[in-house]
Amino acid sequence: MKKLFPGFYSPTEPELEHIKDECTFIFDTNVLLNLFRYPDKPREMLLKIFKGISNNIWIPYQVGMEYHYNVIDEIVSQNKAYDNLIKSLNDKYEKMKEDFEKYAQRHTNLQMDEDLLDEVKGSLNKLISDLQDQKSQHPNLFNLQNELSSIIGDKVGKPYTEDELKTLYELCDKRYEMKIPPGFKDVNKGDEKRVHNSIVYTNKYGDFILWRQVLDYFSEENKNKSVIFITDDTKSDWFKSFKGIKKPHPELLQEFRKECEESTLYIYTTKEFLKYASNLTGLELEQEEIDEVVRGIDDYKKKKDSFEYEEESGSVFSEENFSIAIPGYSKLNQMQKQQFKKMLFAANDEKSRKEAFDWVDNQFYRNEFENNQKYDIEEDYSTPPYLSDDFYIDNYSKLDNDDKNSVLDFITYTDKRDELLRWNPEDEAIDNLKNLRRNILNGAKMLSPGDESYYIKKLAWLSNEEDIGLSIAKHKKLMKKLRQELIL
Repeated sequence: MKKLFPGFYSPTEPELEHIKDECTFIFDTNVLLNLFRYPDKPREMLLKIFKGISNNIWIPYQVGMEYHYNVIDEIVSQNKAYDNLIKSLNDKYEKMKEDFEKYAQRHTNLQMDEDLLDEVKGSLNKLISDLQDQKSQHPNLFNLQNELSSIIGDKVGKPYTEDELKTLYELCDKRYEMKIPPGFKDVNKGDEKRVHNSIVYTNKYGDFILWRQVLDYFSEENKNKSVIFITDDTKSDWFKSFKGIKKPHPELLQEFRKECEESTLYIYTTKEFLKYASNLTGLELEQEEIDEVVRGIDDYKKKKDSFEYEEESGSVFSEENFSIAIPGYSKLNQMQKQQFKKMLFAANDEKSRKEAFDWVDNQFYRNEFENNQKYDIEEDYSTPPYLSDDFYIDNYSKLDNDDKNSVLDFITYTDKRDELLRWNPEDEAIDNLKNLRRNILNGAKMLSPGDESYYIKKLAWLSNEEDIGLSIAKHKKLMKKLRQELIL
């Protein structure tokens, strides 16, 4: 059984003990770049491991190319962050003074307290001084770049020719159509291209080219090897979810075994790799130290996720962009606008984004032809009965008939004409799931930015669940958790 279906089995303890003696370690681009982003302890631990297994490291050419095209930007952006923040603080202070003086000219009773202003300036100077101290202690990441280059050395695969890439791209398009991993989640990169050594590379095929180079290397030249691939790309084209537990996609392991019969592939995230590092590498590592490093990585990723959400919503979700691109958006009330932004951010494909745009149209027409007072945006939707009633969880696909205007009424309202046109018994489960996602999105906006971001990311992750029944169950569980937070 195990030989026929290797993709569905995890390595046993004896297997882990055996593979460390003849194993090749492959690190994905994201793992190499994260070395430059992690706090000191995770970085130092990973470097220690890299050095200890340097003779057994190999990376595909695609990884090496992507790494070098991104690492300089990463180093420079981190160095510039201190200066950018200092400039931003000074600009905000000057803008505050300017605004105060402007309004004071028109209002004779409005006066600036110079002593308070000096206190603000003093506090600002302390912040700037602290940032300058942090900048002086920032690690020299160019040294890290050189150190990593020495560790990996020339243990890099060969590039494909332009003709070989053209053939592989055609094959990749067929694989993506059938959702064969890896890489099909990168289709949204479109036709972005990069020219390197006079060869044109199309970015959306990057994961597949990496994968193909791994298969070629271990099927032709390096047989009888155990291979450990470490990646932090946990999308569904690398990892498959089994009732909420993510495992390396079985299709990847099956394909590797098919093409590299005498080799065995194991796939880990950086966190998982660290947990088993002693067994996998044969190095003597303190478990307490490893646990501390794993916690450091967790903290980094939580901050990163929160930052990316705020950055994305600030740059893409601008009032100007929406007002230009979406007729009727400017006529929505504030609550509707916020809900639309959350829906759009959580959408992960063109169909979902179109649903968000259609929702704006529905809300616009409702505002035009119905009594706006029915949905009072000043009403406190965070208290019972709006989100404490189990009715909203177990019957989320239906509008309630209790004559109360709940936040779920607001979200699940749809144009009845369109609803009738689209109605299909087979689509009922999908419609129910869509409504539940909208309910969670709307409730999450009542939380703090950090907690709100958690639910947005959870919804994005749950969108990868292919089993509709299982997906509904997971969404209902998430909704119950959200309801409890809102009631507290």
